[in-house]
Amino acid sequence: MAIQKVTSSLIANNAVGVDQLNVADGTDGQVLKTNGSGTLSFVDASGGGGGGVWTVISSSTVSSAVSAVEVTLSGSYTRYAINWQGVHFGSTESFMCFQFMEGSDSSAHSVMYLRNGYGANGSSFAENQGSSASSTVAYPQTEAKVNSTSGSCSGLMQIHNISGMPAAFGYALTAETGTKLGYTNFAVKLNGASSGDTFGKVSFAPASGSVEAGTFTLYGLSIS
Repeated sequence: MAIQKVTSSLIANNAVGVDQLNVADGTDGQVLKTNGSGTLSFVDASGGGGGGVWTVISSSTVSSAVSAVEVTLSGSYTRYAINWQGVHFGSTESFMCFQFMEGSDSSAHSVMYLRNGYGANGSSFAENQGSSASSTVAYPQTEAKVNSTSGSCSGLMQIHNISGMPAAFGYALTAETGTKLGYTNFAVKLNGASSGDTFGKVSFAPASGSVEAGTFTLYGLSIS
């Protein structure tokens, strides 16, 4: 029986690139995909196991005083997240308030909310607002104030912008003094939502004063 030998040389490490693969290069963060029939292409990465990928939609940093920071829920996502860091109200000591606009409205819509956590003095609290139409309110707010000299507010909010029943939930950490932190959990539901209603914007503002510092980043979740 004849013995067949492999005589080709080994391929050196890192010697195969885009040119050798005969495929157009992709963009930063893309991955290589095959169609199972010999064709390769670069595509956007997607989450495995039924998950998804969070995409940064917008990010803004406050560099001068504004009365409020409005985050527009742009894109066609049904799930969003907003992260805020280092929010400060200058010389005014105040609570952080969260207002929700429906669709393209420019004014806050009344909501129903649950709120609990700890105040800066260490005391716990729980609040249910809007369980009936007569008790609906415009917005929830943090339990502790942002200190006027050394305090700040940071947190994270997730928004399920499902048509006809938009809802949001999140938490906020508030430094009322250099050594005391307030912690607020909240869940929000649009009051009197009709078919097709969704959140269009979320506004962050102090109960009094102005926003003078802070970074706000909006993410959208692409479901694979």
